[in-house]
Amino acid sequence: VLFQAKNLGGLGSSFQELFNPVFIALFLDLALMVWLAKTRERTGKKLSAKAVKIYYAAAAGTVLFNLALSELDQPKFLSY
Repeated sequence: VLFQAKNLGGLGSSFQELFNPVFIALFLDLALMVWLAKTRERTGKKLSAKAVKIYYAAAAGTVLFNLALSELDQPKFLSY
């Protein structure tokens, strides 16, 4: 453990190389969505079955679209 202290000196430069300012926007976006979910008033209305199906279809479509974009960017993303 004591011999690994030398590796700590290179941490700052590697962090600067890997850091991208877009990462801040990603975390701020997540914080904004959590804040909106907490502060939004609940109406208590029940959704119809059709609205629930549309909601889940849109969520599944978003996930599949994201996977397709990932596969286009890195062709072996979903394979071993």
